[in-house]
Amino acid sequence: MANKKPSFDRPVSPIVNIVAGTLLAAISLWVIYSLIPNNINQISGENDISPSLFPNLTARFLLGLSLVLVILNGLKLRKRGISDVGGDGVWILLQTIVWFLMATLIYLFLPIAGFLIVSASLITLIAVTTQYRNYWMIAVLALLMPLITSHIVWLVFQVELP
Repeated sequence: MANKKPSFDRPVSPIVNIVAGTLLAAISLWVIYSLIPNNINQISGENDISPSLFPNLTARFLLGLSLVLVILNGLKLRKRGISDVGGDGVWILLQTIVWFLMATLIYLFLPIAGFLIVSASLITLIAVTTQYRNYWMIAVLALLMPLITSHIVWLVFQVELP
């Protein structure tokens, strides 16, 4: 039997979506109750917003969307029955593990190497992984986007990225 690649034209099984939604909900709860309080200052100055506001909003938005994903696919599974599982679950789980490892590496190397190096490496890795073959464009994006982002963050928020 030849190597079977997953078809991205077929809809994903509700069970896979329920597992992904549950995993995302667990991650967002960990971020809300552990990661943000332990790593981001909660106190704001006068006429300032708390530095934890946007990370908290993002994590709560992720929690809400992941719960919607679980609920809607649970209802869909209840209507269709559990026999319609699908065969791409292992492939999607493998992708989830790879992206979770990437996020962990970014989290670990960001304080060591800095934003510019980590984001340039990430842009290059994503471009190569997705088989984007315009190497000049990859180089320009990997060099300019982190610099532009860093400069805009400084101008708008007056925050120095690591």
